[in-house]
Amino acid sequence: MKNLTKWSLFIAIATVISLSSCEKNEITSISINKTTIGLNLGKSDTLVATVNFTGEITNIPVNWSVDNNRVVSVSETGSETMSKSGGTRSIQKKVVITALQTGTAKVTLGSGEKTISCDITVEQREFTFNHAHVSNWGDYYDIEHNNFDMYLLESSLSFDIEGKLTGNGVLLYLDFNVPITQDELAEGSFTAANNGNINTFFPGERYNSGNAVEYGGARIIEVEGGLARNITLIESGHFAFVPDGEKYRIGGEMTTEYGEKIVFTFSGTTTLSDKKEIPVEINPALTKGDLEYFGDAYRSGSSNFVAYLMSEQVNLSAQKISGEMLMLEFNTSILATNSIPVGTYTMISRNESMSPLTLVYGFTSEKNENWGCWYYNYNDTTVKKLKTGYAKVSKSEKTYTIQYELYDRFGSKVYGTYTGTLNFIQSNQALSLSRTKIQRKMPDIRLKNNKYFHNNKKQSY
Repeated sequence: MKNLTKWSLFIAIATVISLSSCEKNEITSISINKTTIGLNLGKSDTLVATVNFTGEITNIPVNWSVDNNRVVSVSETGSETMSKSGGTRSIQKKVVITALQTGTAKVTLGSGEKTISCDITVEQREFTFNHAHVSNWGDYYDIEHNNFDMYLLESSLSFDIEGKLTGNGVLLYLDFNVPITQDELAEGSFTAANNGNINTFFPGERYNSGNAVEYGGARIIEVEGGLARNITLIESGHFAFVPDGEKYRIGGEMTTEYGEKIVFTFSGTTTLSDKKEIPVEINPALTKGDLEYFGDAYRSGSSNFVAYLMSEQVNLSAQKISGEMLMLEFNTSILATNSIPVGTYTMISRNESMSPLTLVYGFTSEKNENWGCWYYNYNDTTVKKLKTGYAKVSKSEKTYTIQYELYDRFGSKVYGTYTGTLNFIQSNQALSLSRTKIQRKMPDIRLKNNKYFHNNKKQSY
């Protein structure tokens, strides 16, 4: 009896081994994680296929095809995962489906004699805006072009009398540049660019400001209860203004930071607000000063001096500075090394070369340092980047008399007469180097000259 049992067991094991070794190399089934996909134009999705097979197949042929390659493209990721359960093995492969244009397409997977398909529908989000609020900021970014910004709002959104956003919906924010002579809306086409050229708008940007995240440039804002709930940056695109009687037609196509392509339209009247800085006249009481010598800092064949004219309460060694300061940058004869020669100094423009008897216009370097001629009020953080004007210098022994009349790009006037000595500082450094203690005492004010710290002028939605 025992021998019979052993013989039966042997036959059973042999049968199993024989059947296992004879298992067919066969694709048994195919499945995909989605049989339908809806995509917005420009967006992508991942399709995962699972191929089940038996036997010892080492190379699983998986073929993808699309019946309308104008609507979608298909690209394999190159990643695959092999698994085994009992006598069945499986392999997973992934492809990325990208929407190229609106329409429908069918993506089909084939392996062996098995096939399976996924239906793709591509749509484009289109926004119809009903309100347009435009503001003219003048040459806000100091690029010799006027700057406008615009809020396009859906009908469910509005600004109240205090300028606060109310309602639920979507708005589009655009920040664009026009000729310096243009103060009204006019027909034109605009493309996304960071260079600030005429007929461009700034792409969206996300940046850190202290512990907060701030936004600049073009963006789509989804609003709930008057508050921004989701902000999507615009990376590229174009739009156009077309006058239509007393109304405007505005429309364009944009690509978001996620690759989605959206279109928008507006037709109606617009509100245009004049937000240009109002010119003021400033006559500071300046009673003391420093004079810093930088040698031929611009390699222009002239000596470079910076005079810091200050009100009495300015204390540069204090933790917090109060008072006023006028910064004047002079180009003189190369022979001058320890004082400003007598004469009338006229401010040059960006296109003029440095030469003796000139003032340097105000500008901010790539290191975010202020050079040229500037006015600072530390009490109320008023800053004036001075662009035109003159300074007349006379001297009696060690006492200077400096009469000045200077203007910023908005027409604000800084004028007066300084009479007093100037404490001489020998720097003789190139302009690529950092300023002295005076420059390091102006960080908070200096930041206001960076484009992306200008959001206080515009509602930061």
